Amino acid sequence: MAKFNLNRLKSAILNEFGGYISESKERAMEIIEQSVYTGKGDPGQWSPDALAVIHCESGVPHGYYNHYIGERWYKVGDELGVIIEDYNCAVKCVYEL
Repeated sequence: MAKFNLNRLKSAILNEFGGYISESKERAMEIIEQSVYTGKGDPGQWSPDALAVIHCESGVPHGYYNHYIGERWYKVGDELGVIIEDYNCAVKCVYEL
């Protein structure tokens, strides 16, 4: 696997969900920036060993209750060569394949 890049993850989230998050691309990226952390840098410490932790309480969709959104997360993971899985209904974690 290529070295994981947090900015690539943020860009992939913007490309897949930007219009869902906000009509403004700039606002969508602002929300993504506030919601995506490295595993070790996550203030909630949900999964310090994860490559990244995504908080889905401020506009980033989760997909826990919406199969269509969940499928779109698989697309993001496939694009980046990682696994994105639910930690709970408000947090997603990113791991190596």
